[in-house]
Amino acid sequence: MDKTLRYCLQTTLKSPLKKTIAQYIQQQHMKNYTLNEVEAQLDKLLQTIETIPAGVNSNYTVILRQKHAELANRLYCGLAVKKAGDETQYAIDFIPLAEIFRYPIEGYHEDAEVIADLIWDLTFDGWTCEEQQEQIQAFENQMDLA
Repeated sequence: MDKTLRYCLQTTLKSPLKKTIAQYIQQQHMKNYTLNEVEAQLDKLLQTIETIPAGVNSNYTVILRQKHAELANRLYCGLAVKKAGDETQYAIDFIPLAEIFRYPIEGYHEDAEVIADLIWDLTFDGWTCEEQQEQIQAFENQMDLA
């Protein structure tokens, strides 16, 4: 079975859990947006996922990290990648969506809050491959000017 980030998110975003994920994202991260607007962003993400060919790139693995914050009484989640044969974990910043979606994922389970945080982390630079590349290019341009 294809246990890639692509497969897991595609399956989840086609399930009834999508509505709960949208509600959580709206409440925690996108308070100035309506629930319909958040759901539209999730639809855009699903469309992006569906454009990426199935298959596994096993050179890297996505790691879903979870940590309970005592003061906030909340579970925080984030993503990292590790190279095959190396336990060092790396940030996902600047990894193209088209690439990271094809990595296997460890720690994925269908929990609305966990998946919502995962999606928020993953889409920081954009909900589509094009949006992400525009943000990365803008950052690189700023670095060239510095």
